[in-house]
Amino acid sequence: MKNIGRETFFITLSILALIFIVVLYAFGQYLMQQPVKTQAQQTSDLQYDPLITLVPEQYQVPPEGKFEISNNDPQRGAEDAPVTLVIFSDFQCPYCLDAENIIAQLEKDFPEKIHIVWKDLPNPRLHAEAKPAAEAARCAQKQGKFWEFHDALFKNTDNLATELYTKIATDLQLNSEDFTTCVESHMTESLIQKNYIEGKWLGITATPYFFINDVTVSGARDYEYFKDVITQELQKKESTIE
Repeated sequence: MKNIGRETFFITLSILALIFIVVLYAFGQYLMQQPVKTQAQQTSDLQYDPLITLVPEQYQVPPEGKFEISNNDPQRGAEDAPVTLVIFSDFQCPYCLDAENIIAQLEKDFPEKIHIVWKDLPNPRLHAEAKPAAEAARCAQKQGKFWEFHDALFKNTDNLATELYTKIATDLQLNSEDFTTCVESHMTESLIQKNYIEGKWLGITATPYFFINDVTVSGARDYEYFKDVITQELQKKESTIE
């Protein structure tokens, strides 16, 4: 009787394994048959995104898999540093806060080796204050204080609101009239939207998202992971020079 029970168990297990393989294969075939969106279709998707108010003529869709680092993107560190770290981020995203702490430590451990580039990718569906905070930070950028404003926002991620932006502007001794006008008239909205379009076109669906030279890193990772990637990139640069 024990042998019969054991045989029944193994037969059942084999059948379940076979069913799993068939389902997995069918799902794979389904994914392979899904049409790849054309550039026109992806552009159309962006037109119906609630965050986008620009019309297609007002923005350029980046080449597939590419992004541009422009003078409008907040940057710090030497431009000729061997490692360029581009981060698509959201001021209200808790994982982005973790990423900021990691980046700060990386800059200490790799002095003058990393060039940081910031790109806004707010998610208003999950984070109601992400876009207003991004616009306020870009208004501070107009007065040369983006990174100081950026740091203050990440220290107050649970309190993002217009009152906080005004307080930070005052603490940083920004021209209050210019800052208020900039925020209330959404003068920097187009900068946010261009980064957002860029991120969506690259297929980024969550923040934080990184490009470390040609290496992509998605989501929350620990410090050691980033340290290893940067170390490898530095070794590549050194071997190229040799």
